[in-house]
Formats: sequence, structure tokens, C-alpha cells
Amino acid sequence: MQSNKISFKGQKIYVGIDVHLKNWSVTVITEKGLKRTHPQKADAKELFDFLNRHYPEGEYLAVYESGFSGFATYYALRDVGIDCIVIHAADVPSSQYENVMKTDVIDSEKLARALKGGLLRPIYIRDKENLDDRGVVRIRKTIQKKMAGDKTRVKHMLHQNGVTIPERFTKSAYWSGAFIKWLREDVRLLSSTRMSLDLLIEQVLGQKRMVLKCTKTLRELSQASKYKERFDLLMTIPGIGPIVAMCILTEVYDIKRFYVRISIPILHEACQNLH
Repeated sequence: MQSNKISFKGQKIYVGIDVHLKNWSVTVITEKGLKRTHPQKADAKELFDFLNRHYPEGEYLAVYESGFSGFATYYALRDVGIDCIVIHAADVPSSQYENVMKTDVIDSEKLARALKGGLLRPIYIRDKENLDDRGVVRIRKTIQKKMAGDKTRVKHMLHQNGVTIPERFTKSAYWSGAFIKWLREDVRLLSSTRMSLDLLIEQVLGQKRMVLKCTKTLRELSQASKYKERFDLLMTIPGIGPIVAMCILTEVYDIKRFYVRISIPILHEACQNLH
């Protein structure tokens, strides 16, 4: 008995997704140009069930623009069996109409059509483990910036209250243990109390502790098997210290994505050694 079940086996099914926090706008285009657009909740399994129901046995290829969801959507789609790429929004070919009349439906259809036409260049997707390692480097940098701002606020508060920083606290001694002791014990403000200054000092000291904790974490990471060999190589370069080395290793991560083979053996060997 002949089966009437529709099968898309051997066919590519192109899926453009306009990603939002709670909902997705999804446009599906088959190899033959059949198009279907629908809204759904932001759930990879629900999308897979939809594709499996309407396009059974097809090869599902999806695309979405990088944004607030990072790589979470990418990994969720891959986990359920939908191949996926992530692209930069500025790299999507757009007509004047699409630039002016921006809607979720238009955006998802534009992505699906560009994917089908082979017009998209995917961005680099990081390994899951690298995301957390890189996060430590970025958090450390963020805390450093906040700490610098709060230190400036302390100086500004002293200036507003007519307090002069003693000569002995030169640039090298600024925010040393002696300077903090002077702030806590000797500084008097115009008001009879100094609660605002004490709060700022505690905030700076808390940030300082967090920077040290991040630094310790990065030093421990540098000795992990996935980084140690390349870390040791980077440390042989004058001017590169442990933090800069870990920044390079976690931010660049896979240097092969920048590597173009050329005929210079030394450069080729140097690039290979970084791996």
C-alpha cells in the first residue's frame, strides 16, 4: 500500500527567526520557494516540532541576528536538531522598503531569503566553556572602570568639602593602605557626619576585593590544560603579562579564524605554535 505521507527528505528548509525575549517571528522557505510565516513563543523545541510536523525529514537550517540573547538561542536550536548560524544585523542585505517598513514578519522573511540565497556570512560562535572564561575578563574590566569612577568621586567629595590631600600621598601611594587609613580616621567634612564618604570608601574597597578575586581566578585559569601551553608562549613576549595574556586567549580564543595561509614559513609556524 502506497503511503501518502509528505516527506522533505534531502531538501533544505530555510528558517529566518526574528528573536525577541518572549516571542519569535519565524519565516520558513523551502528549496522550491514555498513560504510560511508564523509567530511562536521563544522556544527551540516548539520550533522543531513545527518544522517536523510541516516539513518532515527535511534538513533544517536557521538564522537569527546577534543581539541580547547571545548564543543561547544558537545552542538551544542545535540541541534539538536545527542547524543554525548567527549573523550581524548590518550584514543582512536589505531593500529600501525593508529598511523603512521594519516589522518582525518582514525581518524574519528577509533573513530566510538571504539564508536561502547564500548571502549571509555567519559570525564566529564560541564554545560554551569559553563564554564563562571570557566573562571573567570582562567583569574584571567592568569593575575596574566602576572603581576608577568611585575613586574620582571620593576626590571630588574631598574637594567640595575643602579637604586637601596631603603631599605624602603621591600617585604611587594613592589608595594605598596608608591613604585609606587617612581617609577613615583623619578626614573631616563640612557636615558633622561623614556617612556619604564612608559609603563610597566601602564601595571602592569592595570593588578592589572583587578585582583581586577576578585576577586570582584568571591566574588559576591560565594553568588549566586548555590554556597553559599558549599562555606560557604568550608570556615569553615582552610587554605581555598574565592578565593581557588571558585577555588574548579568552577574547581571541581561536586564532585560526583570523589566519590566512601565506608562503612565509616563519609566520605559518608561529601561528601553529599558538595552538
